Amino acid sequence: MFIPLNSFETWVAFYDGETESLFLGVKTICEILNMILFLVYIVILMMKDKRERERIQLLNAQLQKANEQLHEFAQEKELMGETKERNRLAREIHDTLGHILTGISVGIDAVLVLMDIAPDKAKEQLEGIGDTARRGLQDVRRSVRKLKPDALERMSLNNAIHQMIEDMSKVTNTKIYFVSYMEELKFEADEEEVIYRIIQESTTNAIRHGKATEIWIRISEKEEELTIIISDNGCGCEDIKEGFGLKHIRERVELLNGEVNYQGLIGFTMIAKIPIRNKIMIEQDTKTHTEERKEYD
Repeated sequence: MFIPLNSFETWVAFYDGETESLFLGVKTICEILNMILFLVYIVILMMKDKRERERIQLLNAQLQKANEQLHEFAQEKELMGETKERNRLAREIHDTLGHILTGISVGIDAVLVLMDIAPDKAKEQLEGIGDTARRGLQDVRRSVRKLKPDALERMSLNNAIHQMIEDMSKVTNTKIYFVSYMEELKFEADEEEVIYRIIQESTTNAIRHGKATEIWIRISEKEEELTIIISDNGCGCEDIKEGFGLKHIRERVELLNGEVNYQGLIGFTMIAKIPIRNKIMIEQDTKTHTEERKEYD
């Protein structure tokens, strides 16, 4: 830019003809190679840009597909949530109303029999039915509002079970025996509700369908697993088909990662096994405290 330079041709002109032609030929070849390299570079850039656009288009297509799948999954999950909620509502209403109406129905049948032969006994039976109906109405109202048994709101699980058994025995003249091999029936709220509903539904089925006069309820625990066995002296059933009540028992137990089995050859027996979460947590806490104490010592 600042120093004037002679052109390449001027320098080459000082050589003889053959040398000048050689130098000019080399220059021409270099210029051609330079142009070829430039064109190759441009082609590479264009191919790279094309591949990048194709990759972006593919990613956009995949993203669009993922969005559609996510939208479908969200709709499906919403429908599943609605179905699950409807089933839960159906279970709660069925368990509450079914238990109450069964007790009242069987109690009224007993009153009809006692009406002529023992009016005083019939009157006492009617008073028991009235008390059960009033408590049942409260339970229905509470269940509609909170979907939790009224008894579990007011008392412990053990007392709630005994209250339910006492009410059912009083209005139906059914002997119900309850034995717990655990020192304390204290679990998580959802576990207590499932245990209560299992016993409630099983006793209701035994009286309504099995025409049982005696029911045995046993609760035990072994290796962090709760076992509930409910049997009766009813008519039983060889070919067991899950109806509304048994299906809901199974659904409730499976929600807690448990399992349920039925036997109907001699009377009817229901066996439910449920993992105990709070016991596992207590044992873990105890183990942790023990290790900390050992470390401290």
